[in-house]
Amino acid sequence: MKKLLLSLILLAFVAPVFADKTVEVSPGEVYSLSANIGTPPEGKTFGTYSIKWFKDGKAFSSATVLSVTVKGADECGAYSFVFTNAAGSVTSDVGYLNLKPVPPAPVLPEKPTVGVEKKK
Repeated sequence: MKKLLLSLILLAFVAPVFADKTVEVSPGEVYSLSANIGTPPEGKTFGTYSIKWFKDGKAFSSATVLSVTVKGADECGAYSFVFTNAAGSVTSDVGYLNLKPVPPAPVLPEKPTVGVEKKK
């Protein structure tokens, strides 16, 4: 499994930030998206909290770590998460999984011909 560099970090209740805003992916690849919330400031605690992941603005998971297997364009999009505890909620910025451009398919010449020339 590839470790996606879209790790999200929350320190002292500051909005989490994606390390790389955009990652190009290919079908068949597996990526791990982590809601890394860091550690609370000394003498503080996060207490009971929840993570809610969003893809293209729609909530879809509450896991701390997501495993995304890229089958095609459906897995690509804008990912973010919301960290919530008794102190409130904070939303990460957005990271993108984009499908790598597919190289054009090779083509055959329309009508191959044999070249003949007289040698001098």
